[in-house]
Amino acid sequence: MKLFVTLSSVFCALFMLSGCGSGDSSSDENTNDSVSPNNFVSGGAADAPVSMSLKIKNEISNNSFSNYYKYEGKKDETLIIWSDLEYSLTAGHRANCAAESDSPINIKIYANDLSSVIGGTCKEGVTYTLPENGTYYIHIDYGSSNFGYFHATSVQSTLNISTSDTPDSSPNLPMKLSKVGNNLISKNAFYNYFWG
Repeated sequence: MKLFVTLSSVFCALFMLSGCGSGDSSSDENTNDSVSPNNFVSGGAADAPVSMSLKIKNEISNNSFSNYYKYEGKKDETLIIWSDLEYSLTAGHRANCAAESDSPINIKIYANDLSSVIGGTCKEGVTYTLPENGTYYIHIDYGSSNFGYFHATSVQSTLNISTSDTPDSSPNLPMKLSKVGNNLISKNAFYNYFWG
């Protein structure tokens, strides 16, 4: 009987240890992210900006010379950009950014020729209504010590709003606001849009 208890204990210990380290190390731990971590658009140089994606995330490199994007927009279209940075911005960073110049340095929006800033912010996100049809350029610069991704979308009109019943909401497909139950809040603020 004593031998049975000892063998049972050994088999139980071996069974529990057999699971240690045998997990699939290639799996993505963030199952709420519908985009693979390797699925993104890398920016370009000022003389060769890359088309900004509204479908997948766009990279923010710590080399600001490669963070130029372009976007073909329509008059009165609202462009929404939200950065998901490795290191959160502090109030001090925002204050320093705003004090450095008349034009914000973190996210800049240029019209047609990259010569004059028409919109932007010292924060993680910007919402800008395009004044006319044309090509717009976006430059993202959080300095050499910060990097990450940004999400972008555009909203044409609020007259015919479609809503989502899933937690994968966005500015152009907001989640239907529950007036009686809980409303799920995402860690990434880009996905926290609701319509009631």
